Amino acid sequence: MVGWLGRLRRRIAQRAAPAPHTPASGTGAIAADAGKAYDRGVELYEASQFADACRCFESALDIDPEFAHAYYYLGMARGALGQFEDAADAFTMASYFSPVMSAAYLGLAEAQWKQGDARVALQSIGRALELDDRNPESHKLRAALLVEAGDVPAAIASYRQAIELRADDAAAHASLGYLLFNDCAQYELGASHLERALEIDPDNLFALCNHTLVLLAHRANPEAAVRVADRLLARHPELHEARLNRALALLTLGRFDLAWDDYEARKLVRGNYRPKAVALPEWQGDDLAGKTALIHAEQGLGDEVMFASCFGDVIARAKHCSIACSSRLQPLFARSFPAARVVNDQAFDSCSAAELAQRFDCRIAAGSIPRYFRRSWSDFPRHAGYLRPDAGCQDAWRQRLAALGPGLRVGLSWRGGAVSTRRSLRSVPLRDLAPLLAVANCHFVDLQYGDTAQERSEARLIGACELHHWQDAIDDLDQCAALIANLDLVISVCTALIHLSGAIGRPVWVMVPRNPEWRYLAAGERMPWYPSATLVRQQTSGDWGAVIAQLAIRLNTTAADKGGNRR
Repeated sequence: MVGWLGRLRRRIAQRAAPAPHTPASGTGAIAADAGKAYDRGVELYEASQFADACRCFESALDIDPEFAHAYYYLGMARGALGQFEDAADAFTMASYFSPVMSAAYLGLAEAQWKQGDARVALQSIGRALELDDRNPESHKLRAALLVEAGDVPAAIASYRQAIELRADDAAAHASLGYLLFNDCAQYELGASHLERALEIDPDNLFALCNHTLVLLAHRANPEAAVRVADRLLARHPELHEARLNRALALLTLGRFDLAWDDYEARKLVRGNYRPKAVALPEWQGDDLAGKTALIHAEQGLGDEVMFASCFGDVIARAKHCSIACSSRLQPLFARSFPAARVVNDQAFDSCSAAELAQRFDCRIAAGSIPRYFRRSWSDFPRHAGYLRPDAGCQDAWRQRLAALGPGLRVGLSWRGGAVSTRRSLRSVPLRDLAPLLAVANCHFVDLQYGDTAQERSEARLIGACELHHWQDAIDDLDQCAALIANLDLVISVCTALIHLSGAIGRPVWVMVPRNPEWRYLAAGERMPWYPSATLVRQQTSGDWGAVIAQLAIRLNTTAADKGGNRR
């Protein structure tokens, strides 16, 4: 096929670009014979007999090598067979003989994309839209290419254009809803498009899969999310996104025995999981006696700290462990797990397969360890802290805090995550914490990562107390851990600070949004990972007022019991 079409392209390339050509513009028997072969090819194509259709279109082109529509359908048939290079050649020929055929450029763009060349495909789809900007399929393909290029706002505009042209396009609604929900934090708008897609097409896999996330993360209905995922996976067990969403829903419900196996699907989908590019077999729960294991980080800082609560289970069973973690956590982990070798997360990236095989028997993603050791609530230990801050740093912070005078020492953090990890739902303006800051017999310490100077200044202007700020504790996680170890209490939104405080064993009060991440469960005041944590939950999404008022009452009681003067 490639040889035949390649020779034809070289022969025709010597000519000037022709006018658009169809069999009707040929003469006599040539046009009739080419037309018969073409018509038969279209019949076979529509019957999904793509290989036979290709032979008919080739016969038509042998008779009439300038037959643009035959090239177009040949490209469609070759694409249906997964022969994308041949399809791109055919679409190129169609556009050569019919330069105004927008469908040829649409087909060419899709074939180029399937070959992995999104940049060139964007150029081709741009030409298709220049010729015909009323085709919703062209706008949808452009949107998908823009997502791959990282231009989400432009992709959203293209999906909206497709919907404007065809309001009942379930695929466009589903894709637009996904982008709005996952990439733009426009949760209600994104949910509405996903739900509209399901109204149009109740069996749309993409919309159904993402609807499980809407039910879990926006509608606060993890039970319904499990039911939808169950139905999806019964029909499509290979749908890894649905399996992961079911895992998150089950984890939110505290059904750990069912959740952890599904949670392995995180390794197969686009998301926060960072695969470790080392040539070692993954541990599957077999006996570790006499073996050397490499535990490696895989997600964010908070998850590294949380999953570290399971490291001791592996260390106790293996001959030896190495732990590859974030450089910010390395000193803290090295002190806390002295029986293991703790290294920077990138320490083994350049090692050869032979060197790794000589040093390790297996590798273990940190988030896979609970699958074997935390199958029920009773499997979570009632610890008093498993991370060990530096003793010298603790002494230094003890002296610095003592200089503040008597009173309760309370750490505060009020912003969590990034846009992609639902920052808007996990954050509260510092000024809204004024009822907390007004509680007597307290010294408040800024633990918020990032520049907080403007917010602290605003807090002083509204009459709240001084929020003590030490930049060295913000910049250095080891210093932050030592500071937290000397605080009486930490109050924070859902952020890595919760994990650090709980892992050190300090009391921490968590401001939990109406639709929390799975780590904080769907209900209750406790989380199994950290016995020292107390969860205070929103009852209405976006309403932090009741949460803050409840915390202020609790803090007032705690501070009164502590006694002393505020400053």
